[in-house]
Amino acid sequence: MDRLFNCIVHAHDWRITILAAIICVVGISGAIRLIERARIADGPRRMRLAVASGLTAALSAWATHFVAMQGFIAGVPLTYDMALTAISLIVALITVTFAACILIAGFSRLWRTMGVLIAISGIGAMHYTGMAALKVPAHISWEPWLVAASIGCSLLIAGLSGFFYKRAGLVRLIVAGVGGAVSIIVLHFFGMAALNIVPDPTYTVHGGLSPATMQAVATAIAVTVGGIAASLAYMAYSSRAGALRRIREAVDAMPDGLSFYDIDDRLVLWNARYAEVNPEMGPYLQVGASYRDLLMVGINEGRYIDAVGREEAWITERLTARRQLSSSVEEQTSNGRWLRIQDRRTSEGGIVTVCNDITILKRDAQALAEARDAAEEANVAKSHFLANMSHEIRTPLNGVIGLAQALAKTELTPTQREMLDLMQSSGQTLQTLLGDILDLARVESGKLELTEDAFHLAAAAREAAQLYAEIAREKALGFHVDIDIEEGLWVRGDAVRLKQVLTNLISNAVKFTTEGFVSLTVQQGPEQNGLPTVRFTVEDTGIGFDAATRTRLFQRHHAAIRRLGPGPVHLPPSGRNDGRCAGLRKRTGRRISLHPDHAVGSMRRARPQGIQTRSAD
Repeated sequence: MDRLFNCIVHAHDWRITILAAIICVVGISGAIRLIERARIADGPRRMRLAVASGLTAALSAWATHFVAMQGFIAGVPLTYDMALTAISLIVALITVTFAACILIAGFSRLWRTMGVLIAISGIGAMHYTGMAALKVPAHISWEPWLVAASIGCSLLIAGLSGFFYKRAGLVRLIVAGVGGAVSIIVLHFFGMAALNIVPDPTYTVHGGLSPATMQAVATAIAVTVGGIAASLAYMAYSSRAGALRRIREAVDAMPDGLSFYDIDDRLVLWNARYAEVNPEMGPYLQVGASYRDLLMVGINEGRYIDAVGREEAWITERLTARRQLSSSVEEQTSNGRWLRIQDRRTSEGGIVTVCNDITILKRDAQALAEARDAAEEANVAKSHFLANMSHEIRTPLNGVIGLAQALAKTELTPTQREMLDLMQSSGQTLQTLLGDILDLARVESGKLELTEDAFHLAAAAREAAQLYAEIAREKALGFHVDIDIEEGLWVRGDAVRLKQVLTNLISNAVKFTTEGFVSLTVQQGPEQNGLPTVRFTVEDTGIGFDAATRTRLFQRHHAAIRRLGPGPVHLPPSGRNDGRCAGLRKRTGRRISLHPDHAVGSMRRARPQGIQTRSAD
């Protein structure tokens, strides 16, 4: 270690040593930067950058060695063999460029370590070839252990630098450059410490490159390395400045107002649209302006309608909302405009604010709401009209039917009797149609009311079914009525509407069934919310229809029925049926159940084949 200390402190001029170290750090850092740029390039540019990085590293190492040699105090005149000096430079150029290509081909830890070790091995060969080029009037010998230490230590330092290096910012780049430079400097000074020079006056030196010539060459190469480093720095600055300029142009071209505030909620940057959306703040938008001060400007200008009379509370609410990870508020300004302000906090605590003018959206939404209300009013008026007209038409129609019934009691010819029967049948059909229209109009207008009368449930179901029993027998259909409830069960509700639903379902079942059977089943259903229910099931073997047709036919009626609200139908308050049930609740297929949250509704057919069930919603 004494030899190494003496070599560094006494055998070298420290000023030149520092200069050589600076050249090495700058050159190696520039070479690493070129390698990083080559990795993201492609084609010929990738190869050019790879070669440039290798040349930069090789020239830096060669210049470091020979600049440091200019500060070496040997005690005898130093000259250099031209051929060996040139060979040392060629060795460095070839090996280091090859190592750069390896680093670009793969940037995993294995590839980085392998490339760095090849590079430092080539630089070691360059160093000892350059030492062999020394021509001095003396005997030269080497300390083997220091030679081995110089190579081993430099390989270790370079290998660790390559293994732990990760592509990142300027700091990591400088650290990697320093690591590579230290490995080269260790190689040089350990090698120089291993050198023994014993002057011999009898030894004569002929020819060779003089120290002045080598100084000029080393200086030229150092200047070249410095120029490469300066070019890289300028390229990096220009690239970053160009990227920032493009980002700024993109931000200014945004249709939305954008601003950025730092962790202290002070304005950092904004685009032109932000100033346009906030014209009152325009003269006050400057770097460093706090968001609270900008809010105060708007309040002083009378911009915020919601803040009138509660300025401090309003500001507190806004600032509290901005402290969240993200927030969005809509506010109306004094000139009638609507703004949507969205704040999102960044990972470093800053806040990005986006301000949109949504005045047109608000106006469109208001226009749509007014159009919707007008359409609903027109629909209600239509329903009222249908309800009134159905009622008004029914009055004279009842008179016609009554007169036809009175006429039927008089003496008529067979032809007149046939015509009268046809008149009565048509009148009954028209009366039924008017009743259906009136019911539908009442449903849509919300005027359909369900009564609460006590009635015998089983008897009501049988009466509804027997109306179509004869028609089913004429079509040779099986017709079954199965009432599986207490025979004496009475309930409170609207018996007329229940019969209407059942007759509609049974009528459709008989009408659309050509063979097979039609059945009505009445049984106790599952409890709903702790209350008993009754389930009515109408089944048939008719054609049915698919879900798409069902939606098309009954969607409008379902929407109207839902406006009715609950329909009260009560089970008696005694025995096992104590509780409430009301209305008819939609079930799968055409199955219906009494339930307190649903009202009597329209028919539905389902299933394209097989046994069909009908239900009402």
